[in-house]
Amino acid sequence: MAGFSHKKKLLVGVSGGRDSMVLLDALVRLGFERLVVCHLHHTLRGRASREDLVFVRRQAKALGCELESARARTAEFAAEQKISVELAARELRQAFFAKCAKIHKCRDLILAHHADDQIETCLFVDLEHRTNRRPQAARSVAFLALLGVAVAGTVQIGSGAAQI
Repeated sequence: MAGFSHKKKLLVGVSGGRDSMVLLDALVRLGFERLVVCHLHHTLRGRASREDLVFVRRQAKALGCELESARARTAEFAAEQKISVELAARELRQAFFAKCAKIHKCRDLILAHHADDQIETCLFVDLEHRTNRRPQAARSVAFLALLGVAVAGTVQIGSGAAQI
C-alpha cells in the first residue's frame, strides 16, 4: 500500500467476516505495526453477532492490534429514524468510525468488502463533519486486491468522500 508508512497508525474496519479478516491478516503480514481494529456490534444477528465480537477481539489480541469496539441498537435506531436497517447500520458504522478516528487522532480508515457488496463498494463518508476536521485536498485512494475475493480501500478522514 504505497504512501503508507508501516509505522503510521491506521484504523481497520473489521466485521469478523472473511473479507475483513483477510485484510487484517494481510496488513499484519505486510508489516503494518500500528493497527487499530474497529468493530461495531450491530445487535442484528443474535448469537452470531456476539460470536463475531468475540472472534474479532481474540484475533486483534493475537495479532497485537489495539481494539475499539462498540454496540449499536441498529433496529431501534432504524425505527426511530424511520429508515431501513441497512441504512441505519451504515450511518451507525460511519459515526463509530468517526469516533474511533477522533479517539486515536487517526485520519485513515481501511475497509474490505466482497466484490458482491455493491452498496458498500462505493462508500461515501462524511467524517469531516463528525470529527470537526477542516477539509483537506483529496488524496488518492489505495486499492489492495486480496485473493480475488476482497477489495480494500483507504478512506482519508477529513477529505469528505472516498471511493472503495
